[in-house]
Amino acid sequence: MTVAVEPVLDTYDEVKKLLRWQFPGTGVMLMTASMYELRGEPFDAERFLALADTVKKKGTWFSPLKQSFRFSLAANLATSADDPERALAEVVRLYEALRRYKFKQGTATYVTAMLLHKKADRDTPLEEHAERTQALHRGMKEKHPFLTGETDYPLAAMLAMRGGEPEPVIERIEYFYKGMAEERLQKSNELQMMSHLLSLDDAHDDAEVLANAAAQLEHWKKAKLRLKPVHYPSLAMLALAVGSEDVTAEIKAAEAELKKHKGLRWEQDWPLVHAVQLTIHDWLKDDEALRTTLYTTIETVQEAQQTAMLAAVTAGVVVGGNSG
Repeated sequence: MTVAVEPVLDTYDEVKKLLRWQFPGTGVMLMTASMYELRGEPFDAERFLALADTVKKKGTWFSPLKQSFRFSLAANLATSADDPERALAEVVRLYEALRRYKFKQGTATYVTAMLLHKKADRDTPLEEHAERTQALHRGMKEKHPFLTGETDYPLAAMLAMRGGEPEPVIERIEYFYKGMAEERLQKSNELQMMSHLLSLDDAHDDAEVLANAAAQLEHWKKAKLRLKPVHYPSLAMLALAVGSEDVTAEIKAAEAELKKHKGLRWEQDWPLVHAVQLTIHDWLKDDEALRTTLYTTIETVQEAQQTAMLAAVTAGVVVGGNSG
C-alpha cells in the first residue's frame, strides 16, 4: 500500500501561501490541509479565508477565535457543514452554554462544543451532556490530578456521549493507562489521552484492545520510528483502526515524503503524526462506517494534541513532562 501524500502537500502549500502573514504554525496549517484532503473537499481559498474572518469576529479580545485556532475551526466547519456560518453560530452557542456549566474558557471547550454539535443526541438536554462530561472529567482528575486539565474535555465528552455510568468508564480508562505504563510508556497527559482513545473501542474486550495497542508499540519500536509522548495517541488510533496489523512501512514512507517538503524538513513531530493519519485514512478507505466514526476521533486528537503543544510552548515546558 502506498499512501498518497502529494494532495495534502499541494493543499498545505495553498494554505501556507494564503496565511503567510498570519503565522498560524505548521501544526495548524497541516491540520487544515488534512481536513480538506481526508474529507475529499476541494480547498477554496477565498471561502476559507472569509469563514476564518467570520470566526474571528465571533470572539472576544482574548478568545481562541481571535487566534490560530480560528483556521482549524474554519476548515472543520467548511468541510463538514452544509451551512458553515449557521454551524458556527451553533458551536458558539454551545460554547457559551458549556461555560455556564463551569467548563473553562479556551480552545478545548470550543472543541467540545464542536463535538456536541456534530455528534450529540439532540433529544438529550445539553445540561445532561454537560453533567455527564463533567462527571467523567472529575473521575479522571481523581485518578490523575496533576495530569488532567481542560485539554481532556473533548475526549471526556466523546466517552460521555456513549452513555453508561461514569465509574466503569473511568476504571476501563485506568486499566489501559496502567497497562500501557507497564509497556514503559511515560506516565503523562498523552498516555492518559491514549487510554481515553482505547476506551472508545466497543468491538473488542479490554485484554484484546490492550494487546492491539501493545502490538502497535512493538511495531513502532522495531521500525525505529521517533517515539515521544505526543505520538502516544497515534498508537491508540492505529490500534483502533488496524488492530494488531503492522503498517509502519507505510507510515515511514509517508513521513519521508512529507519531510521532503522544504516547509516540513525540520519539523520533528507533526510529519509523523500526519503520516499516521494519512495511513489510517488509506487503510479505511473501503470501510465507510468505521471511517466516518474514526474521522471525528482523529480530528479530536489533532485538536487535543495541538492544544497541548501550544499550551506547553506558552508555559515553557516539555509536553508530557509531568507524571502521575
